[in-house]
Amino acid sequence: MPPPEQHPGQSATQIQSVRADQLAIRSGDLNPTSDPAELNRRDEVFERMQGIVVLVIKLAFVGFAISAIIATVVINYH
Repeated sequence: MPPPEQHPGQSATQIQSVRADQLAIRSGDLNPTSDPAELNRRDEVFERMQGIVVLVIKLAFVGFAISAIIATVVINYH
């Protein structure tokens, strides 16, 4: 992608901000921000969601193991 042309009154920081926004939108972030507090909040939410997903996967494995043990007991001792 060619770099955006610098218009009169537009600083290099503004151009970098436009590039960062374009990159964020292309990568799927529909609400890009550079606010450190907002970025920290988003990281915390993402980490919390990851923890929930890991917990659900662990519970699924435990449930499968318990059902396998019960099935083994029922088949062998019934």
